[in-house]
Formats: sequence, structure tokens, C-alpha cells
Amino acid sequence: MATFTVTTLEDEEFGGGSLSDETSDGAGLSLREAIGLANIDVFPDAIVFAEGLEGSVRLTNGELAITSDMTINGGQVITITGDAEDDDELLFGGVSDVFATADEDLADNTRVFNISSGGDVVLDGLMITGGRANGGVNSGGAIRVSDSSDAADKASVTILNSAIVGNSTVDDGVARGAAVYGINADITIFESYVGGNRAGDSGGALSSFYANLTITNSTIANNEASGGGSDGGAIYAYNSDITIASSTITGNSAGRDKGGIEAIYGSVSIGNSIVLGNMAAGSYNEIYFQGDGDTIAFSGLNIVGASQSDFDVTTYNPNAINAAAEDVFIRTVDNGGVDAGAVSTSAGIV
Repeated sequence: MATFTVTTLEDEEFGGGSLSDETSDGAGLSLREAIGLANIDVFPDAIVFAEGLEGSVRLTNGELAITSDMTINGGQVITITGDAEDDDELLFGGVSDVFATADEDLADNTRVFNISSGGDVVLDGLMITGGRANGGVNSGGAIRVSDSSDAADKASVTILNSAIVGNSTVDDGVARGAAVYGINADITIFESYVGGNRAGDSGGALSSFYANLTITNSTIANNEASGGGSDGGAIYAYNSDITIASSTITGNSAGRDKGGIEAIYGSVSIGNSIVLGNMAAGSYNEIYFQGDGDTIAFSGLNIVGASQSDFDVTTYNPNAINAAAEDVFIRTVDNGGVDAGAVSTSAGIV
């Protein structure tokens, strides 16, 4: 295992050389060069940023392609933006506002990470913003993780202590998952925030096909599936296994149905979580599950603004699905209520 230390925020191209070559051929070792070196190493590698180096890596040379096992640790001081020409409207600290930015100004943006070929990737302590899939395969604005259906070792991404905010896909009726899109892959989100993303089709934040999606101690909020035929403002999943634990899904919206979660086949497990305050232009504001012998299960105490008719379940425990708020929250904070996107844990709101 090697550790590559990024020493410049410039998006310098990988030339296929050695560590010494890549470090000396420009301003230092860039993130793109470090990923290139890690891709050709047969062992899992770590990429870190030099002490004192903080700010934004602006991708001016296209998406970052990952085909090998690696961990990228930004130490919570690094932002990676796909806004190549620095023309997005901003929310704060270099974070793109995709709702206020005109489509023509998003045309220069690029997807941030494209993970494939069995790569197992950990993204830790990063802000990922400004990502957009503009051409070719349009799903997955910030992150696309995919593999072939017969791959023995499927690609995976684990997102830790990170924020995926202000990413988008084109409005072409098929582009899904503005934050993360996964097919034949594993997606894990832990202690992270996914918000303010906008997809042109279903899955305003997250979209998965034949995948495993696990969300723990995280908030998925204020995302939008914007097209008139779009479903799943937060999550759209097909034939995927979804596990949501101690998390909050709120403030998401869909242009057609299922403002929070739409899951078709596969399985869904929700425990000690909140799915509330989402909105659809049509039906099912919070969650919709369609199974064919598959299951949706609730455990612990949850607040899910839905009824038994919204999902195929043979047993219905009102306390597990729509518990009283005072039973769910051991303590609260003055954050404007659940609609503000508070993160829930098994101990209540934090």
C-alpha cells in the first residue's frame, strides 16, 4: 500500500510517469496525478493532502476516473468542484447552487468521480460540488459507480464524513442520481450530508439499479427530481437492497410522484429514521415501495409520513412506522423542526 500526498490544488493531467515525474512536471502532485498513480498500483492506496493545503480543486480536465482500490481523504478542508469555468452561482464556500445557475452556465461542468472496474473507493472528509453529467452517459452528476452485471468483484464507493451538495444532471428524461448513481455496485453513505442536488430525471440525489445502498447517520435533504416524469426526489432504486439507519430524509421533491423514496423491487429496511416533509407534484409524498415477493421492513422507532397502502407489507406496526414524535426524540434542538433537515440517530436528533 502506498500513500500519495497531493501538494497542489491545480488540476494537472496524469502523464503516466513515476511519482517523481508527476511531482516535478508542474506545480506539484495533483489529485488527478495521484489517482492515476493509484490506478496502476495493484494494491489499495491512500491519497491525502499536504498539511496546510486547503481550498478547492477545480476540475478543468474532465472527470476523475477510478479503476482501482483507494481511499481519498480530504481532511474536511478540501472541496472538489466540477465547475470548470468557475461560473456557477454559489451558495457558500465554493458550493454550487444548481437551482440558481442557468443551464448554459452548467454546460462546462463535469462529473467529479467515475468509479468502475471493481474499484473499491473510500471518499472521506470531502466537499463534492458542481458535478454534472453533460454528455454520453448522463446519470451520476457527482459520482457514478458502475460495473458489469457478471463482474466477480463489483465496484463500490463508501462516502464518510463528507458533503455532496450542488450537483446536477441534464434534463433529458433519463439522467438520474445527481449526487450518486450506482449500477451493479455497492454504495455506502455514513455520517454525511447529501443536499441541494437536482436531477433531470428520477432520483434527485441518489439512484441505484441492481445495487446495494446503505445510508447511516446521514441526512438526505432538499434535493429535486425536476422533470415532469421524475420520481424519487431523494432516492430512486430499482431491484436494489436499501438500508436506512438513524438518518433523515426531508425537504426533497419530485416533478411527478414519490417525493422522498421510490423503490421498485429489491428490499427496503428503515430503522430509527425520519422520512418526512418531502413533496411530490402527484402522489406519494414520502415513500413508495413496489415489491414482487420482496420486502420492506421497519425497525426501532421511525417517523415516516406514509401509510400501509404506500408499500407492500403483510404486517403493519404503527409504532415502528409512525411513532409519536416524543417517543422518537429523546432531545431536540432549535432547528426549525424536522423540515429543517435535522440528522436523527438512535438517541434522537443531533
